[in-house]
Amino acid sequence: MLRLSISGALALMLLAPTAWAQETVPAPAATPQPAPEMQADAPEMVEEEEGDGRIVGGDPAPVANALWQAQIFARGDGEYSKQEIGDDFAKSLKNPSQSKFLFKKDAWELNHRCGGALIASDWIVTAAHCAKLPCAKGAQCLPEGDFLKRRGVRLGTLDLTSGGRTYRIDRVVIHRDYNKDDNIHDIALMRIVPDGTRGQFAFTPVKIRILGSKPGDLPPLRIPNVTVTGWGITSPRAENSSMVFRSDGKTLLRKSSALMQVPLKVLPASNCEARFAAAMKSEVVLCAGSKDGKDTCQGDSGGPMTRTERGNERVLVGLVSGGDGCGIKGVPGLYVDAGKYQQWIKDAMRTAPAGRVSRYPPN
Repeated sequence: MLRLSISGALALMLLAPTAWAQETVPAPAATPQPAPEMQADAPEMVEEEEGDGRIVGGDPAPVANALWQAQIFARGDGEYSKQEIGDDFAKSLKNPSQSKFLFKKDAWELNHRCGGALIASDWIVTAAHCAKLPCAKGAQCLPEGDFLKRRGVRLGTLDLTSGGRTYRIDRVVIHRDYNKDDNIHDIALMRIVPDGTRGQFAFTPVKIRILGSKPGDLPPLRIPNVTVTGWGITSPRAENSSMVFRSDGKTLLRKSSALMQVPLKVLPASNCEARFAAAMKSEVVLCAGSKDGKDTCQGDSGGPMTRTERGNERVLVGLVSGGDGCGIKGVPGLYVDAGKYQQWIKDAMRTAPAGRVSRYPPN
C-alpha cells in the first residue's frame, strides 16, 4: 500500500512579490450538484466529525516544522472531470460500494496527491510513486510525459484551501531501480519553475538539508524520535480495507486541509522484517511507527520525516513511502532513508534533461 497526515515572527512573515510567480489555490472543475430529488435517494453518509482532523493520531503542524513542506497537486481541471464526478454520483445510487463518492469531497481534497520536501532553491524530493500518473486497469495509460502538465507543486502554506505559491514542474527524475512491490528506491526529484500565475506565501519556504550531509550527524537509530508531516487521510484504515469508508461502511475517509504532524520512532529493521523482508534487506528503507497507532496514510506519500540535529536545526531523515493499512497498532510503516541517496540526488540533479520524466542512473 502506498501512502501518501522559527519562531512566531517568521511564522507570520509575508513576502512581497518577487521574481517567483504567484498564484492563489487552483480550483478544479466545479463539482456537479445533484438535484434535490437525487440527493434524497443517495445512501446515508456520516461526515467526518468536527475537530477530528488528525493524521492518524497527530496534531496541527507548526510553521517551524514545515518550512520546507511541498504539496504535489493536480493542475488544470483537476484530477477528476465533471463527467467523472457525475458518473461517480450515479454509481453511488446504484452500487455505493463501487463509488468513490467524489461529489462529497472538496476541490482541494480531490486535487491533493502527495507531499514532498524542498532541498534546493528549485528542487523538491518526493516518493517515486508520487511521480507517476494513475493508470486504471483495462484503460489506456496516459503518456508518462503528461505528468509535467498535469501536476504542480505548492510551497509556503500550511492550509491547502488558501495561500502559498504554485510552480510548474520542469523535469522529473525517478530512481531507475524503483520497485513498487517492495517500496525499494521509492524516491524521485522534481525541478520547479515559476508558472506565471500569482499568489502569496503565508511564510517563506526554507530548504532542508539531508541527514548525513555534514560530519558529526548521527544515524537515524541513534536519535530515533522523528516527526512526519502531511495532508493525508486522518483516520485509521485496516489492511486491505476500503480506501473510501471507515470500518462502519458509512463514514468517508477524509484528508486534512491543515497540515498535520505525527511523532514516530525509527525502529530496528527487525521490527519490519516479518512484513517487509525485501525492503529491510535493501538497507535503504527505514522502519518507523508508534505503540499507540500514530501513523501516516494515503495522501502523506513523499512527505518529509524530520528530526532535530545540532541544537534546533531540523534535518530530513526520510520520506513517506508505504505500509500495510494506516494507524494499526503495532504495525510500522516504511520510509525512504534519505541519507542513503545523497550522491544519487546530486548526480540526478546535474544530469536530468529538461521537459522530461527520466530515470537515473540511465540504462
